[in-house]
Amino acid sequence: MQKTTHSLVEWFFLCCKILYDRVIIILFLFAYYILVKNKQGGNEMNYNIEYGMALTPQEGRVIEYICKGMTNLQIADALNIKLTTVKAHIASILYKYGAKNRVHAASIHTMKKKGLIE
Repeated sequence: MQKTTHSLVEWFFLCCKILYDRVIIILFLFAYYILVKNKQGGNEMNYNIEYGMALTPQEGRVIEYICKGMTNLQIADALNIKLTTVKAHIASILYKYGAKNRVHAASIHTMKKKGLIE
């Protein structure tokens, strides 16, 4: 039997699938790991949050749905907008947060809401 190894990202996604109702806690832990790694000289991350780039109200609604684990199509249906508009909002959110992907953006957003980062 072949033993499989998983990267940190693969492990994270597996945990999200198994513990869907606890996804916010897992996102927080993942974001905390990223911040600690960054302080210890890990990968350089440039957060645009420092520059006060605020999300628009619609982007705020989109990121809230992302935090709930909704797909782009589900978000488009919920907000009654086109799928391409959702993708544009997500691209803008990623830029403003300096995030690499939607999970990273959700982690940053959750930490901002909890007051752990400004």
